[in-house]
Amino acid sequence: MEKIPHWFAANTKPRQEKFIRDRLNALGIENFVPTRFEIRQWTHRKKKVEVPIIPHLVFIRTDFDTSFALPNDLKFEIWYLRDRETKTSLIVPDKQMQDFKLVLGCATQDVEIIPSELAKGDQVRVISGPFAGIEGVLDRQKNHQRVIINLQGIVALSIEISIDCLELIKN
Repeated sequence: MEKIPHWFAANTKPRQEKFIRDRLNALGIENFVPTRFEIRQWTHRKKKVEVPIIPHLVFIRTDFDTSFALPNDLKFEIWYLRDRETKTSLIVPDKQMQDFKLVLGCATQDVEIIPSELAKGDQVRVISGPFAGIEGVLDRQKNHQRVIINLQGIVALSIEISIDCLELIKN
């Protein structure tokens, strides 16, 4: 098979995302587990803990041979998401993964919205600000303009963006 690395999305057993991430890191395999820190309260103490944003999901960047070796030979308990049309392992395009990681890495912010000529459903690109370069679909909800970044049918993120920061992508 080809040795070109791709992003694969895999499900894990409950609460195994960080364990799988650590095993992949030990093998030197690029991966991404979206997490955030929360303060958890126990009876007599509080603790800051890292929790996955999307439960049971790990993104792995590797070639096809290694992707099959992980669950088969190395006994990783993961199950790759399948493309509905081709019935093969779902491959997340690099650009979508880059946009996804950028949005999750930036703090959420409220931005003033200015009316524009763009319509709901238009393919748009963010041209300025911390999300510059991200591509998505424009959605309007109750006077707010949001750009939706869809990760190959796995998950979708929605961020509020000023219309001044968007440009229409021509097909």
